[in-house]
Amino acid sequence: PGGLVAVYHGERPEPPLVAGLRAAGVGVVVLDGPQLASDGLLRTDLWDLLILAEPRSMPAAAMDTVTEYVRGGGRLVSLGAGAFEDLRYEMGGRWLSRSDYLSAVAQALPQRIWLDFDGPDVGDWRRDTNQPQFPSEAVREAPGAAGSAGAMRINISNKRGWDTFATEFDTSPFRTGETWTTFWAKGGPHTPQLVLEWREADDSRWLATVELSSEWRPYALPPTAFRYWSGPPTRDRNVTFDPSQARLFAVGLADTHTQQVGHGAHTLWIDQIGTAPAPLDQPEAVALTTGRSAALPVEAVSPAYKLFAVNTARRWRAGTGGSLSRGTPLPPLPAEIKSPHPRPEGTSLDRGRSWRFVPLLETVDRDGLVCGTPAVIVLHGADRPSGGAGLS
Repeated sequence: PGGLVAVYHGERPEPPLVAGLRAAGVGVVVLDGPQLASDGLLRTDLWDLLILAEPRSMPAAAMDTVTEYVRGGGRLVSLGAGAFEDLRYEMGGRWLSRSDYLSAVAQALPQRIWLDFDGPDVGDWRRDTNQPQFPSEAVREAPGAAGSAGAMRINISNKRGWDTFATEFDTSPFRTGETWTTFWAKGGPHTPQLVLEWREADDSRWLATVELSSEWRPYALPPTAFRYWSGPPTRDRNVTFDPSQARLFAVGLADTHTQQVGHGAHTLWIDQIGTAPAPLDQPEAVALTTGRSAALPVEAVSPAYKLFAVNTARRWRAGTGGSLSRGTPLPPLPAEIKSPHPRPEGTSLDRGRSWRFVPLLETVDRDGLVCGTPAVIVLHGADRPSGGAGLS
């Protein structure tokens, strides 16, 4: 048959299809993560096909190179769901998960801690809530994070709306050249988020949501992580938080920003609040902390909302494009099945559609009704260069 196929399997074992393709006379090159992510390597004039045998975990830059390859007319086979959900980031010669990478960036910054809780109490913190009839408190607890003598624990008895604690200052705690906010934090078993607020001298409010774990983790947030919430009518909402104008710092929970936190009792901890200059050599950290690193769309592959869980499948059935699977023994139904949402198939003429959806394998329920199409081909149409296709 000839041709040249690129295969990426990450840390998984080499899939049997590699040997099968080579036995059939197809040229196969196994790419590692840095190669998959390198500019200019995934070219449609070089590769006849790209197979992602591990679509979930890869260097973050590979998300761009793979999607650009498909958009440029490349052919992609994605084996499994969850594409681009576990991207890796390089720092100090190590490839780290998103959370570990952000923790490493935070720890590498030259922080200046301006508020700790090593003293006998937490200091002056004012509570702000829409439910003052329910008690909440900010108290000191020993020990603190990373070997410190103490931390501030916030106990919220019944979160409904917002419940935060704030401290004020006459001049900004940020010194010249310092723009990032640093701290350590953790949450109770039912408290996976917290909200931070900076308030400027003109009373404009800037809020950021932080994902928590049950263990202490270091955090570092750029000014762009804090989104405008409210302020005076004359305030320009198109600018970012100005650290030099900070006059209040608050921490707590709010229905508007900590939506993963349910109503009821919650506990969270914070310690070693500081400031730091921006990390000049880690631009990915800014995108990750501002929520601007979402997976790029590849039809039937990514993001996650383009697929749904199939929970009622009883057996396989060949789809309308299933001539490729007829006569081939099919494996047992797996415990977990994801299916792309149905798209227009090849019906009628000159519809001008962006793609054609070709189901290869369908799942049917106990009544014989189709409940998913886990294996499909998406043939790109007029909006993409000719020849582009994806199999998921």
